[in-house]
Amino acid sequence: MSGTRPAHSRLGHAVVVGGGLAGLAAARVLADRADRVTVLERAAVDAGTGVRGALPQEHHPHVLLHSGQAALEELFPGITAESAGHAAAAFDWGAMTTQLPGQVAGRFRTGIDLRPVPRPALERLVRTRVAAHPRIRTVCGVRVDDLSWSADRRTVTGVRGRSRAGEPVVHAADLVVDASGRHSRLPSWLAGSTGAPVPARTVAVPLCYVSAVHDGPPGAGPGFTAYYEPVYAPMVRRGALVLPLPDRRWLVGLIAVGEPVPVADPERIAFARSLQNPLVAELVATGPRVSPRPHRYLQRSSRWWQYHRIRRWPRGLVALGDAVCTTNPIYGQGMTLAVQQAVALRDILDSHPLHRVPARFQRAVATRLRFPWLLSFNADRGWLPGPRAPGAAAVRGYMQVLLDHAVHDGELFRRLNLVQQLLVPPTGLVAPGTLRALAACVARDRRPRPHVAGRPPAGAGGGGAR
Repeated sequence: MSGTRPAHSRLGHAVVVGGGLAGLAAARVLADRADRVTVLERAAVDAGTGVRGALPQEHHPHVLLHSGQAALEELFPGITAESAGHAAAAFDWGAMTTQLPGQVAGRFRTGIDLRPVPRPALERLVRTRVAAHPRIRTVCGVRVDDLSWSADRRTVTGVRGRSRAGEPVVHAADLVVDASGRHSRLPSWLAGSTGAPVPARTVAVPLCYVSAVHDGPPGAGPGFTAYYEPVYAPMVRRGALVLPLPDRRWLVGLIAVGEPVPVADPERIAFARSLQNPLVAELVATGPRVSPRPHRYLQRSSRWWQYHRIRRWPRGLVALGDAVCTTNPIYGQGMTLAVQQAVALRDILDSHPLHRVPARFQRAVATRLRFPWLLSFNADRGWLPGPRAPGAAAVRGYMQVLLDHAVHDGELFRRLNLVQQLLVPPTGLVAPGTLRALAACVARDRRPRPHVAGRPPAGAGGGGAR
């Protein structure tokens, strides 16, 4: 990144609340546009820290999508090559075995490379880069309790909090970035200042993940790269994601909707045997577990804080990453969206006067979130009773037809994944090329083996679909 500070957005001091991937990416952006950047992190971290205690989902499978890799490379040149030493060999997205209800997707060349760097390793690499920057300082053990405001309550002028020892901490700032994640307290801070609640969209679907690292699966042949068996509303409530690690180890994540995934090994093996592909159970049962214990994570809902709808968004404040929106992690878009939002912050700082940056940025974040939220929301709504929005059935029906044929047609599969990887806008799903490819599939009648909604797909076992 350039070391210049554009005149439009010259800052004296910027404060970033939260030292995860979103906060680190934002700090790197601000370091080229501020005299000083302070990152306030509640946990005790240093340049070598991977897993922070405040982020329990770090033990579970994460994927930085292709578009996220490109965005991270923009902010940290050379990090893609550097991360290669911390990951298994890269592979084409289409080479992953994907098990859908009653059918397995074909393996197609998509041109979308995936290098599944473990979340702790990726965050450690980024944190090391940030720690070495002369204009960035990280202060650990700080809990931020509130914002500081100007007399007219229109501008955020800093943050207030306390150290782990209970001593007061005050930081004045020209710009405050909330990157504190899904447990952000910004909605209550804003409501306490303005007296009005922050608008939000929420869908409550309880998801449970249990993950552990295992030595390589005996049943994996030379063509095995990774495995994905998503849950699928309303009939498939159990799934799995298996990602490769260095040294022929595998990170195995078991997923359930509306029920706990067991942690004890005998019950975890039984759970894996209820899935459609026996390879997952074989891995869990016969591949020695390397993790000291399996880790469980619960997410009870997805939520989008709609800061862009606040009529008078305060100056001196922006929010990004999970502090704005948490979607269903099944789609693996969280890290990518966070890094892309940091790139958007860079571009807006470089093209707008500082007083216009916060509101403009929150609108840009909303634009980037609309499709990922729609994808997650529509899928999650399938688990819930009640009426659907007008047109929802038509959209779901079209997506089902598209998916049914994409698993057997390389061109459709590639186009679908370009959208899911956030490489092209969602209009790509109805672009002329997509419609022509879908029409050709329908004409050839490449129908997959049918399955009946509500009935366990073949090979699902006793509990694979409920």
